[in-house]
Amino acid sequence: MKKLTLLSTFLFFTACAGSGGDGIFLEPASLAVDSTNSRVFVLENEGRLIAVDATNQDDIGDQPRISRKRNADIHDLLPSSPAHTAVYSDGTTSRLFISGAIANDEGNLVTNRITVLDFDGTTFSISGISPITVDDGNDGTTDTDDVLGDLVVDQANGLLYVSNVSNGNLFVYNTSDGTEDVAAIAIGGEPNQMSLDNDRLYIANTSTVEAEQVITVVNTVDNSLTEIDLDAPTSDVSVSTNDAGTIMLATQSSGGQKVFVRLVDTATYAASTAISAGDDSAQDGELVSGLGLTSTVGGVIVVSNGTSLFGYVGQADGDAAFISFANDLSSFTTTSLISSTSVLEQPVVYADGSTDAIVYMLATSSGDLVWVDAGDNGLDARF
Repeated sequence: MKKLTLLSTFLFFTACAGSGGDGIFLEPASLAVDSTNSRVFVLENEGRLIAVDATNQDDIGDQPRISRKRNADIHDLLPSSPAHTAVYSDGTTSRLFISGAIANDEGNLVTNRITVLDFDGTTFSISGISPITVDDGNDGTTDTDDVLGDLVVDQANGLLYVSNVSNGNLFVYNTSDGTEDVAAIAIGGEPNQMSLDNDRLYIANTSTVEAEQVITVVNTVDNSLTEIDLDAPTSDVSVSTNDAGTIMLATQSSGGQKVFVRLVDTATYAASTAISAGDDSAQDGELVSGLGLTSTVGGVIVVSNGTSLFGYVGQADGDAAFISFANDLSSFTTTSLISSTSVLEQPVVYADGSTDAIVYMLATSSGDLVWVDAGDNGLDARF
């Protein structure tokens, strides 16, 4: 269950969040889930961090919170505007990896540094491996202003994947000690947000260079690469598999509102096919403005409820497009799920290991936490 055209999108949503709202959060900016320990983490602007129970949306204990008043040492290590967050479950401890503009040892704000915090269910602490500094090893380049496209944790193998929009590389770190697991992997272009599905990591690319307008697929076993050509720059991607096949949603990052709806060729991982629209709620292989989409896309996710696959697309007007796939994945239909919140973004999945899964999204402008049980066509929100 992370991520310029990316920068402009991020700034747009941050600006929307900056006004705050009447919800439970002041200025929510980033969201992450620890499914093993049933925790949702919400990072707010200005270095605030809150933990919530993922099963019932209740506060954990007395609602553990990082703020300048409560935890000045930790607060000062958090970005004022968080960009991405990922979580590794280390037993009963949640290890959080957080990116954004973070002060370095000289007090200067840099964007290539990742703060690492540990949460034991009661208390946040600074991890012994914090910070992780993303360095391409080239002394002739400046890394401190590099934009990190996304952070994704491979829970099974204890790895943290970091895409670097600025230098076209993918970095892989060990979640236990923060060291590089392998040398930087050259993706090219502007690798952006990512999605991990089984032993494949899918990476969107915002590059406007035609040859780089692909979804790069990394085999996480041997780090070999294949490419799925979409002939369009993309900022976000989500992939999930069931017995019928592998579904991919990808958000076009320029040239209008569009979400690609594709079936991945898992024989080669080098091609995909457009899935047919089952009715006039969308068009074959994509959602576009007026046909599946009502506003700017804030995030996409594909999720399984144990048997079937479903898609959710959060949007800036508080609407979520619900995508229902046929059992054989040959077609799809969309439904508009309008909430009373706004600016739905950063969807993440809580899965308890059986058939239950919950999709969480942030309503950044209103300060609400929004969720839906996988496969349901109605949104809930904690106001």
